[in-house]
Amino acid sequence: MYSLIVSSLRYYWRTHLGVLAGAMLTSAVLTGALLVGDSVDGSLRSFAMMRLGDIEHVISTRSQFFNQALATQLDVEIDAHATSMLHLRGMAINQGSSQESGRVQVNQVEVLGVDSGFWQFTDGVELELGSNEVALNEKLAAALHVAVGEEISMRVAKPSLMSRDAPLSWSSDERSKRRRYKVKKILLDTELGRFSLAPSQIGPYNAFVDRTWLQEQVELEGRANLLLVGTGASTVEIGTALKKNWNPEHIGIKVFARNNLIQLESDRIYLDAETIRAALTIADAKPTLTYLVNSIAHGDISTPYSFVVGGPVPETMSKNEIVINRWLADQLDAKVGTEVEIDYAELLPSGDFINRQRSFAIHSIVEMSDLLIERDLMPTYPGLSDVESCADWDVGMPMDDEILKDEANEEYWDSYGQTPKAFVTLAAAQEM
Repeated sequence: MYSLIVSSLRYYWRTHLGVLAGAMLTSAVLTGALLVGDSVDGSLRSFAMMRLGDIEHVISTRSQFFNQALATQLDVEIDAHATSMLHLRGMAINQGSSQESGRVQVNQVEVLGVDSGFWQFTDGVELELGSNEVALNEKLAAALHVAVGEEISMRVAKPSLMSRDAPLSWSSDERSKRRRYKVKKILLDTELGRFSLAPSQIGPYNAFVDRTWLQEQVELEGRANLLLVGTGASTVEIGTALKKNWNPEHIGIKVFARNNLIQLESDRIYLDAETIRAALTIADAKPTLTYLVNSIAHGDISTPYSFVVGGPVPETMSKNEIVINRWLADQLDAKVGTEVEIDYAELLPSGDFINRQRSFAIHSIVEMSDLLIERDLMPTYPGLSDVESCADWDVGMPMDDEILKDEANEEYWDSYGQTPKAFVTLAAAQEM
């Protein structure tokens, strides 16, 4: 047997040598691939640690904002550090007073409002940022050509609680705030200067400022959109703590008791779909939708810019019928059975408005004395509810300045404020 093996090796030595060489080459390729993979894995893990530090859990609400007190309550309840952050977008500018290159501007800057608790997620960084002070990461400092002690300008996007694309959003609301900041520290990547929730190897342009100062600048006092939790707490533990401490007020949902009614409102004006779904599980809950229409007309007579409410109406009423108040009935010389036409602006996906018309038959007329509760229940619209004259209305819909000065409508506003002039079914309001 041994002699046969030796003979085979002698006779087929070229073949065996080729097999051996192939095996060696394959082993080298696989070993190299494993080494490269291990190196890449280590690099990615290193980048992830620089992005997140000791942060293990994050709740991000993006363009919605919650009360930062929620993070304070979690910090007490769980065996891990918790804090909140206000994350906005902006641009940074170095006017170039000491730079030959002149003015330098960097867009797509991540403006991070933090408190001292944020630095507990780092290894040894202690930083207190005062008003008008900023800490830049290395990438942003290099792009701006600035050093510690120098000044930069930052323009920060000012968010609105109500979507700027929503009907009745306040058109005069400032879109950004610009302030000068003194550079207090330049943060290394290992000091959470690279902080980001995006799984990217491209480092962000980060600017850290005092959270309270940033909140004041953008008029979001006490609000945040990131909740950060460190190591030491499980997902179950965090979930239990959230269930115990969370309440609707944390995300701007308010509950009012008025005239034997409980009303749910949002500081974003419009309730989101999930809030509506949850609210409608309550017995006898009824949704309402309020909208400002361009005009309500009967023949050649019309009244401009009126609130119409879709919601609880008589059970016998169809979606092609309408209830109007006594003032409007007298103004239009209308009675039960009369047909009125509503002209309203429909918001298109493009953000533009297009005028639509819809006709309704008057189902009934309600007296003004019976609408005192309805006036109290009307939501508050910035730029509309808080002005004294119709001519001062300033909302995100196209409006005719001359028509806003309509004397009869001005008298109505003085006497009845936001009291709705008409009521339709919720289905009709949603279709419009």
